[in-house]
Amino acid sequence: MYELVSLGTQYSEAVVAFSERVQSRSRGKEKLLEEIDGLQMCMRKSNREIVELKQQNKALQSLLTSAVRLPNPLDKDDTMTEEKLKQLKEEARLLKFL
Repeated sequence: MYELVSLGTQYSEAVVAFSERVQSRSRGKEKLLEEIDGLQMCMRKSNREIVELKQQNKALQSLLTSAVRLPNPLDKDDTMTEEKLKQLKEEARLLKFL
């Protein structure tokens, strides 16, 4: 009789230990699933940002291309600076021959 009681006790302890392990794994699995959901949300957000940045890049490239195609008239200051540069080059050339 005592043997049956001890076997029943051992059996119930084994069942309790097994159920605790199952619950622990279930909690771990739930945490991992939550983490996966969070990472997927971050990935979707990053992908949206990448698409937006690619569109901005494309727009900037087209602006740059169109800006390069159009001749930019020189400002008065730029013209004066270019004239000064020519004068300085001429002076440097003349000084080399002295």
